[in-house]
Amino acid sequence: EYALDGRFRQFQAWVGADGATNPSGTFEVKVDGKTVWQSGLMLRDTPAQRVDVNVTGASRLELIVGDGGNGISADHADWADARLLR
Repeated sequence: EYALDGRFRQFQAWVGADGATNPSGTFEVKVDGKTVWQSGLMLRDTPAQRVDVNVTGASRLELIVGDGGNGISADHADWADARLLR
């Protein structure tokens, strides 16, 4: 969870299941408690997905990784090139 204090306009990242293990999981972005982006189920061979979310005027950003439904063993997740833009 990150405090934005209305100072940013955009959150961007690439997300994916880490290829070093045999993961399954989901990615979710919440802005001020509201889900604004979801990946769906991602596995080791699922191509990375681009996140590009408007956060103008927002107070809080949450980055959430969920279990793929088969337990948390080996569920390594990557948020690559994550950045907040002013």
